[in-house]
Amino acid sequence: MKPTYEELEQRIRALEETRDQGQHLEESGRRQESLVQKYFDVTSAIIVALDREQRVSFINRRGCELLGYAEEEVLGKNWFDHFLPARLRQEVQEVAEALFAGNAESVSYFENHVLCRDGSERLIAWHNTYLRKEGRIVEIISSGEDITEKKQIRLELQEAYNIINRSSSVAFLWENSEGWPVKFVSENVEQLTGYSAADFTSGVISYAEIVDSDDLGRIGHEVEQAGNDLQHDDFEHEPYRIITKDKELKWVTDSTHIKRDGQGRPTYFQGIVTDMTVSKELEQERLAVIRELEQVQRYKSLNVMAGAVAHHFNNMMMVVMGNLELLQRDLPDGSQASEMAAAAQESAARASQISRSMLTYVGQHHPKKEAGDLSALILGLKGLLRSNVAAHIDIQLHLAGKPVVCEMDSGQIKQVILGLVLNAGEAIGEGPGQIAITTGYSQEEMNSLPAPFLNGDLTPGQYAFCEISDTGCGMDQDTVARMFEPFFTSKFMGRGLGLAVVVGIVKSHGGALLVTSAPGGGTKIRLVLPAHDASPPAEQADSVSAAEGELPSFAGLVLLADDDKMVRQVGIQMLELLGFEVVVARDGQEAVELYRDHQERLVLVILNVSMPKRDGIAALQDIKAMNPEARVIFASGFTREHIPLREQDKAPEGFIQKPYQLQNLAQAIKEVLV
Repeated sequence: MKPTYEELEQRIRALEETRDQGQHLEESGRRQESLVQKYFDVTSAIIVALDREQRVSFINRRGCELLGYAEEEVLGKNWFDHFLPARLRQEVQEVAEALFAGNAESVSYFENHVLCRDGSERLIAWHNTYLRKEGRIVEIISSGEDITEKKQIRLELQEAYNIINRSSSVAFLWENSEGWPVKFVSENVEQLTGYSAADFTSGVISYAEIVDSDDLGRIGHEVEQAGNDLQHDDFEHEPYRIITKDKELKWVTDSTHIKRDGQGRPTYFQGIVTDMTVSKELEQERLAVIRELEQVQRYKSLNVMAGAVAHHFNNMMMVVMGNLELLQRDLPDGSQASEMAAAAQESAARASQISRSMLTYVGQHHPKKEAGDLSALILGLKGLLRSNVAAHIDIQLHLAGKPVVCEMDSGQIKQVILGLVLNAGEAIGEGPGQIAITTGYSQEEMNSLPAPFLNGDLTPGQYAFCEISDTGCGMDQDTVARMFEPFFTSKFMGRGLGLAVVVGIVKSHGGALLVTSAPGGGTKIRLVLPAHDASPPAEQADSVSAAEGELPSFAGLVLLADDDKMVRQVGIQMLELLGFEVVVARDGQEAVELYRDHQERLVLVILNVSMPKRDGIAALQDIKAMNPEARVIFASGFTREHIPLREQDKAPEGFIQKPYQLQNLAQAIKEVLV
């Protein structure tokens, strides 16, 4: 049966409605697709879809911009062949194959580099999924984020963190509260403190607990001051000490940055704490070396000064002793005036001996040693010791029953013993006391010498000793350790010869001083000198009273050169007493000129070594150039060994050390002329 017109009309209207609905749905789909495309284009993420042949089926605008291609240049291209570095293709293809196989979970996130048009590479973090059609995976869809810069920053931060952990610097974050709790600390804190990072961050120990108690107050004050200074957020502590878990003391530096709240109050402190123990120790060693060099320089200055003083002093004593000797020759024997002149001469000679002791200390005089008896030497000093020590102090001698023989310069050792006894008297002070002097032989181990003798060549064995003990105030060990220093003084050292000079004399004899003392317990100083097997020689006349007798008689003209007028005057009188005529020069240049004028008559030249214009050494060379046979004697306040003759210089025939007496001068001339 054919449809009626009305039925056809209804069908047509239904078809039109269906058509309209389809058009509406199609339009809606197009609108949805357009919205998705716009979303894909405005997102900062890279969107890429690959089909099963690994070709690009979709890429958004951000992906094209990153790769540097237009969309049509990417679509349909094999992703791995065109847009991945060759070194990564196999690895990333294996990821894609795992996705197409349905194993999405294991590779839902993956990082790899992509290759851009300009040859550069960018690191992309991908989140992967896929589309199915009829149960089959047909496309992989990946959303990527360019993390190239982030990765670089992370790597740099990690490297910085590694650098910190490999260094002696530890990064801290402290909370601004009591004890400075640690909120963060780098792992290398254990190398510095012995405590782990967890020990600090868990509150097992606070930072304040490891700061040395002597420095804690200062550190807290510095933190408070810095926190109150709103103009600056960075400060540095003065170096301070921390105590490690093993109770080791370490020095650290601390550079700190302050984090503040809205009101400017410190909330946290970020700091870098650096171990500077080694550098601190090196600095202390450097300062010690500087102090030692300064001390050495002071010693050198003292040597120069002592040498110069002794030289000038000897010149003055030459005048004093020479005039006293000449005066005594004109006085009647046994007269009071003669005795007074003799006493003055004896004191002058002893003063000269002290000057030689000073030169010995500074290494400018070598002692003239010979076998001698320490006991006999002390017996000879008994009267002098008694007269120089206060009457209320008892002096007791405990001398060995047989000679105590050693090699010594008797004059210098007398000065040493006199100096030690005077020091003992100073230690006793005003009250009653006792000084005991003991001599003998002893076996010395030499294994606990005081500092001045530590580097000597002293060996265990038999030594002759003279021990001086007193009942004085005694010394503590710090004083004992420093008592031999040239610039150290205490009331123990008073009127006597300085102990530093005593050390110089004793060392030049190959001996040592051993000290035992305690506060309130007195002091015992043992002088030990290498023992000598020979018997002591017969007692000789002391230098203070030179052997008298008939003076030898000479004749001829003598040239005497000295820059000191009074020395010249004494020298003229002595030479004239010996029978000479004398011509004098005030300096080396004048001496050379006078020798040129009188060389036919001159039988002897006496040259002072240190003179202006031309010194004695230079004058000698000129004189020897004129006459190689000229007979010359050097005179000096220094010893012969310390006259700076060069290898090529001509040497004099004789030497005499100032101050000298007439008999000494006669002997020196006799050795040269006869």
